[in-house]
Amino acid sequence: VELLTAALPVRLVVGWGVPHAEMPYYMGACDALVFTSRQEGSPNAVKEALACNLPIVSVAVGDVVERLHGVAGCEVCADDRPETIAAALARVLARGGRIAGREAVRHLDERLITQQVLAIYRAALNGARPAPEPLTAARPPAA
Repeated sequence: VELLTAALPVRLVVGWGVPHAEMPYYMGACDALVFTSRQEGSPNAVKEALACNLPIVSVAVGDVVERLHGVAGCEVCADDRPETIAAALARVLARGGRIAGREAVRHLDERLITQQVLAIYRAALNGARPAPEPLTAARPPAA
């Protein structure tokens, strides 16, 4: 972010310690999420930003590459150098606007996942083996 302040009116807002219920307000007020974690599995912050249609600039960590695949207006950086991240953020900010990210995480809706888990339990209670389909933790194939 410091590399951009001379060229763009950029201000860093850190969401550390913010109550979870307030995060959508922060994400709604931001122009982009910059995610630079070095170790992750499936980062909630990225999924929450997608649900808020917030553009994302991220390093390739956890499942971020898969999550952002095909989501226009987001960038996964080739490395974690500040210059690389700053250049990606400049491109995302120059594009402006929101992204169509909510659709990319719709399959993670808690109601949908709950129904899938209940179906597995019902099948087990009825003595049937559920179909060998995984839960929709991964993005469904593009239509």
